[in-house]
Amino acid sequence: MNEEHNPMTKPFSVASITREDLMHPSIGFTMNEARMVSDEQMVEMARRLGRNASNQIVKNSIKLVADAVMGSKK
Repeated sequence: MNEEHNPMTKPFSVASITREDLMHPSIGFTMNEARMVSDEQMVEMARRLGRNASNQIVKNSIKLVADAVMGSKK
């Protein structure tokens, strides 16, 4: 099957990142530090996070969300 027409390989956006996210206690940026992050740096962070979609935490989250969304549809 041609990958261009294979619905199994069609990508969907997973998440986004904001400067406000950088101020989460587990990340630790101050408001001033977060404000100084350029759009280009934010794009690069988002790109790198998108590449990490195979990590175990994301896979576990996908399972939890898929179960919740699909509920009785499975």
